[in-house]
Amino acid sequence: MGFLASLFGSDPRKDLEKARGFLEGGRPDRAIELARKAVGSDQAEVSEAAKMLIQDARGQLIDNALKMAAGSEESEYWEDAVEWLDRALEQIDDPQRASEVEARKEALVERIEAAEEEAWQAQEPQEAEPDEPEIDLEDSFVALVDMMDDEIGRQYLAQDDEFRGAYLALYDGRPAEALPVFDHLVESRPTDPVLRFERGRARLFSEDFAGARQDLEAAWQEWGDIFLDRAGTLSVASVWSEALLGLGEPEAILERLESAARPANGQPELSLPYAQALLMAQRFEEAETFLSAAVGRFPSTPDFGLLLASMLESRGRRQEAIHCLEISVAPSCASGTCGKPSKHVPSLRTLATLMLASESEEEGEKARKARLERVSEVLGFVREALGGGVAKPDALMWAEHGRQSGDDEAVAKWTEMAEQMESAGAERERVAMQTPKVSAETPI
Repeated sequence: MGFLASLFGSDPRKDLEKARGFLEGGRPDRAIELARKAVGSDQAEVSEAAKMLIQDARGQLIDNALKMAAGSEESEYWEDAVEWLDRALEQIDDPQRASEVEARKEALVERIEAAEEEAWQAQEPQEAEPDEPEIDLEDSFVALVDMMDDEIGRQYLAQDDEFRGAYLALYDGRPAEALPVFDHLVESRPTDPVLRFERGRARLFSEDFAGARQDLEAAWQEWGDIFLDRAGTLSVASVWSEALLGLGEPEAILERLESAARPANGQPELSLPYAQALLMAQRFEEAETFLSAAVGRFPSTPDFGLLLASMLESRGRRQEAIHCLEISVAPSCASGTCGKPSKHVPSLRTLATLMLASESEEEGEKARKARLERVSEVLGFVREALGGGVAKPDALMWAEHGRQSGDDEAVAKWTEMAEQMESAGAERERVAMQTPKVSAETPI
């Protein structure tokens, strides 16, 4: 219960003053952490001042993310720059500024696509130089740590070479290789939050949810609710939530994150697992209210719209679910390219699935034709997002589309393609299961 004690057991005025100090010192994450405690004060002036300070701190987080994006762009790390812009967009409330950042992001995406296309069209691949130096692991480690908060980053840089190797293995998707090293290191330094946090992540990827929870709570006790990265998007709480969802224990999430996860606070990485916990706990009315607020607050995070639509469908409200998804995917499917967010394939697939499932004997010919034309458009967007490719679930939907359209040739074509993908798809699913991740597609 240390979290609740730290949340409610302090003087709001003192918390506010400390928050101001952190903001002036360039630590917006710490400022937000303390200011949130003061927001609930029964003194109106303190509460209002805390809300204003949170907005100022959020502005500083935005500036930090944009600076990191500019640095990555200057170094031609365009994909990193896009990621930083996404982080900035999660905090931006002003539509005009959001549009400007979206346009900047779209320009980078086009540059990435152009570079990939140029490489694809090359007549002859260039052979690597025989004496080409190997990637410097030390440089890789430092580059990753540089994305973290300065104070946290120093704790990572203080770790030995054994830790660095395990950390890079985990980052590279090899938790089985990293976990024994972390076990050994934690045994010698059980209170080191860096070791507990990274072993917690390794355990999470290995589906040891109980062990992950234990490690992450130990790290949480040391680090508290601070952001671990410069952009203010990574915290122990967000990773801990994944472990609790894996354990099927939503009530702990609902208790500990009730205040911090509110959409108004601008932390989608906490709001998303909180929404999943509401659904897992079958608190559907609360979930609908919460998700509706989150959809409006985080328009560039389509997982919220997908969760809301999935819940509506499970409650027998299919047409509302379709409407929700139509709104969610509309910005990415609009004409033009400037400022468009990326297409969210899970949302598009779910939309197509629900529309295909809407077939009924009472449906008129005009309505049926319009519905199937829209399904065709949506599946076209999926194919576009996949670079022209088609996955097994898409082939099955095209086959169903053909059945409902009375096109036997299309049914045969797509069914055969789906069957050909069966064996390859099973192998891909087996590999994917080795690195599980809690997502918005967690069953309700």
